[in-house]
Amino acid sequence: AVRDASDWLGSRFSDTEHHVSGPCRRARASMRQMKPLRLPARTAGDEEAVCPGLIVLQNPDGRLSVGLPPGAELPPAPLSPRESFAASSDDASLPPDFDRAFHRHERCFAALLGAELVVEFIFNILLLSVAKRSVEEVSLLFTNIPHPTLWSIFWGIFACEISYIKVYYGLGFVAIVKSKPRAYTWFTNVAITGVVIQVLFAYMNKFNLLIFLMRLASYVYAKFMRIQLERAYLLQSGY
Repeated sequence: AVRDASDWLGSRFSDTEHHVSGPCRRARASMRQMKPLRLPARTAGDEEAVCPGLIVLQNPDGRLSVGLPPGAELPPAPLSPRESFAASSDDASLPPDFDRAFHRHERCFAALLGAELVVEFIFNILLLSVAKRSVEEVSLLFTNIPHPTLWSIFWGIFACEISYIKVYYGLGFVAIVKSKPRAYTWFTNVAITGVVIQVLFAYMNKFNLLIFLMRLASYVYAKFMRIQLERAYLLQSGY
């Protein structure tokens, strides 16, 4: 009777195991397939850094499982290269006298623009005072062009020059007020355009040559100011 009862219990247990769901069987198989990960031999210095009693198991799919004894904690992970660089360069900020030096450069740049504006104004006054004689001299060279057409060309060139002067000095003083790299970029683009135009008319007289040199100096100075502002923004952002 005892033998029959044990046989009956064994058959029931096998039937129950047979009806276990698929995920449970896969979990059991995974548990049986888990194996401890072979770690390299630790030296005397590593014993203090690694948590004692640490057990690392590798799952069949390659994932790692960590087992810790009760109350044990893993040591904190080391800093990434970027975090360590930021931690080591906390003092890498703007020089203490950067603002004062930059404001001094702004005043020098404003003085340069003001002097250039005065020279431009004097040159345009002189140009208007000799406009009639200039048109007559050109008419002697181009006899087939009537005087009204020459005057139209003269006033058209003068209007383009005045428009350029407005844009040039407007962007220059806006860059000084706003102190933004983009404003200085716009000004340098307009300035280099004026420099190229001045090269085409450098043969005219000394006033044009003087304006060319001052405009070139303004371009170089504005580019220097833009680089200083970009450097300041990079240091303040922590990169």
